[in-house]
Parts: sequence; structure tokens; C-alpha cells
Amino acid sequence: MTLDRQQILDSLPRTIEIEAFGGTVLVQEMPAETVNRWMAENVIDTETGEIVTSRIDEVAIAIAVIVDDKGQRLFSTKDAEALGQKSAGDLMRVMNASLGITNFGNEDPTLPGALASDSSSD
Repeated sequence: MTLDRQQILDSLPRTIEIEAFGGTVLVQEMPAETVNRWMAENVIDTETGEIVTSRIDEVAIAIAVIVDDKGQRLFSTKDAEALGQKSAGDLMRVMNASLGITNFGNEDPTLPGALASDSSSD
């Protein structure tokens, strides 16, 4: 089935449930705006596709990807300070879960250019 414009705009991101913060949290795939901001703040080796320098803001990512069962964000930037006091491990679990369902990284052969794995060199 080919989606039309409105179906794409109305579609909800993929989500998964993870254990974090002492309970179950619903995490959505990372929105493109968040990925773009993250990539702009990092240096990526064009030979290997590996991140050379990284400025990861787990709190900003958590704000962008923790959602309720209707896909609405649970947090806003007003919650950044309070979230920043939460477990770094839990925030990393949220970020890693979101990256995993977003298929962001060298494992995704559909990524263009330097980020895609070169399977011929294996």
C-alpha cells in the first residue's frame, strides 16, 4: 500500500517498551529533527563512519522520545533540569532503545554516504 501525504504526516513513530526508572517506559524512534541536531554536533570519520567526537545530550533525547500510549511526548524542555537528575544509566537505556528502533548507525545499509557500512570490505 502506497501512503499519501496525509497518511505519512498522521503516522505514529514506532515504539517499544523498556524497563527504566523503576518501571516500564514507552520509547519512540528518534525524530528526524533530533537525529539532525545530534549529527550536527558530532564529527564522523568519513572512512569508517565512526563517531570521532561526540556530544550526547541524553536528557534532550529523552525529552524527544519518551511518549505516552498515544505517541505524545511526556516531557518538554521545562523538564530538562529534573530529568538531568535522573539515573544516567536509565537515560542511556532510553537513548539506546530509541537509536535501536530508529536503525541509526553503521548497521543500517540504507544510510547514505559515510554512515553506511561498506559490506565489500568485510
